[in-house]
Amino acid sequence: MRILTIRESAWLNSSSGRVWEKLETVDLWPSWHGGINDVHWRGRIGLRPGHRFLLTGPGANAPYLRGGRVIAVDGGRSFFWSAGIGPARAQLGLTLDEDGCGTLVQFHAEFRGWATRWVATETRVNQLRLFQRSFLQMLRESVERVGSPG
Repeated sequence: MRILTIRESAWLNSSSGRVWEKLETVDLWPSWHGGINDVHWRGRIGLRPGHRFLLTGPGANAPYLRGGRVIAVDGGRSFFWSAGIGPARAQLGLTLDEDGCGTLVQFHAEFRGWATRWVATETRVNQLRLFQRSFLQMLRESVERVGSPG
């Protein structure tokens, strides 16, 4: 089976606890991410396995970037969700590792089987990388902001 993984990472000058607070409140992502206009929980609310969320906005315009179903949460360290439909199905995840005085955040997407052929175009890979990079950059700006509640 073919597997395609696209991974971006960033080191943030902030504690993993502060970074996790931003990530676990998925419904507040639009307050710090300019490419996400809104987040809706579909059914039960909160970052728990089985819960579903929907992202809307110009940054979330591909099927695998519009939210999905939470499949695993390791409080304070990582969470993963499945997203997309049909051949565009993917597993996405955010992981945190305490690194000295800061936190290493990795945002990865994994496509398997037929999805690797559908996604493996330069345009789609670049679209996903740009979303991952902008997500991490805006997260960095949000947690490293000095003198404001954001």
